Amino acid sequence: MFIHKDGKKISYKKIGENKYLVNLNTAYDNNCSEQENVEVTGEVLAIMLDYERKETNHDRVMRKRHLVEMPSNDYEAAKKGMVLPSAEDILLLEEIRLEEEAQAKKEKEYIIEIISFLTPTERRRLYLRSYKKLNAEKIADLEGVTSPAVRWSWRNARKKIEPYRDFLQRTIVKDWVSLLNCTNL
Repeated sequence: MFIHKDGKKISYKKIGENKYLVNLNTAYDNNCSEQENVEVTGEVLAIMLDYERKETNHDRVMRKRHLVEMPSNDYEAAKKGMVLPSAEDILLLEEIRLEEEAQAKKEKEYIIEIISFLTPTERRRLYLRSYKKLNAEKIADLEGVTSPAVRWSWRNARKKIEPYRDFLQRTIVKDWVSLLNCTNL
């Protein structure tokens, strides 16, 4: 008779000191072994039960259906190790990665140039609003000024960066707002 411990799916029974008999059909979704049961030590059983605890129901269903979330393109699939790229692909992937890094560096430099049009006060207040999610009253309290003064800084800052809004929305440097905190611009 097999015993289900702790409501787990794996069925096993104790057959001796630190020896258990595990039903393979309950331990694996697809038992490819000709054996129905296998003798294991307590340590191996503990590992099997621990794995069973960690595995989510969603993972089991996806594995049973042989469904895997596929990346959107071959480049992403290769980065995740889901496909083995050829030597040519490796060179191409490295070239793409280097191009992306170079583009990100150029865009970051351009963003810093755009941000340099702002005064240090405008930059700081826009950073606190956009990145730290503080409202005008909180910023005013921190800086010892009035909230209309903070809103005026925001308005001036927006006017200065408005011509670059489309670029800032489509840049690959997604956390460009964090660059507002740079004090050495």
